[in-house]
Amino acid sequence: MQAKSVPVFPTEITDIIVESLSYSDYYGLPSIKSCALASHFFVPLCQKHIFKAIKINYLLVNGKRSPSAEDFIELMTDNASIADYVHSLSYRFGSEDAFIAPALSDTLMSLKKLQSLTVGYEAAGYQPDLDWQTMELRAAFQHLLNLPTLTQLTLHDKNQNHINNFPLSDLTLASNVDDFGIGHMDFNSGDDDFQLAIAAPLSLKRLRLGCRSEGATKTLLSATLPNGDPVVDLKGLTHLSVHFSVENRQQDIKAIYERVTQLAHLKIELYGETRWPLQIPIIYSGL
Repeated sequence: MQAKSVPVFPTEITDIIVESLSYSDYYGLPSIKSCALASHFFVPLCQKHIFKAIKINYLLVNGKRSPSAEDFIELMTDNASIADYVHSLSYRFGSEDAFIAPALSDTLMSLKKLQSLTVGYEAAGYQPDLDWQTMELRAAFQHLLNLPTLTQLTLHDKNQNHINNFPLSDLTLASNVDDFGIGHMDFNSGDDDFQLAIAAPLSLKRLRLGCRSEGATKTLLSATLPNGDPVVDLKGLTHLSVHFSVENRQQDIKAIYERVTQLAHLKIELYGETRWPLQIPIIYSGL
């Protein structure tokens, strides 16, 4: 009796099936991982979805921890081709990362197609404030900021820690970023006068002003390049999200509103002081 042959689907059809699995928030990733284990044929198709977004040093909602920086280095060292699949990186500086900074820097340098970058602090444990201008990983992050594929950047930390001395000269490296968010941090003019001299304003479409970003917002809105142009061009801004907590931020909104011409969506989050550890926001979306 002749054995029946197994039908072979075109690669394009298989890719569509695997991609459709990635749209599910709950079942998507486990299903894609199962496909990768089922056959070597599925591995390259699944890897670009499994490693599309990577979080380092995060405490996840299910109580588990995301990979550490050391895990990330090991993964990328053993599978160099994965670097091209990483489109989103969320990194929180961990307490042990200073000891592996050279290896971590080399690993970050291998990313060439990053589209979204979020930088903050490790969720658990005390971390001293970070001085961006003197940190060992600065060159690696300058590489990421300068990638032509990078369109979304978030400098945000929800803990009590602070990102200090983020140079505006480094920010201007992210010339293709049109979606920008800031949190508890501060800017300085930077130490690269040549970069500032050749830089063009960042043309933003989305701006997110997060928790404890009042000081950084004022610096960002008033900062100019040597030729007098603003560091951020808000004329094309369509989406604005502002976090209100203790301090009044009406002046920030007013300063932005005077510079925009295409604003279509405004989101305001109001956090009141409560006796509970968690604060419940009042959210307004519209215009």
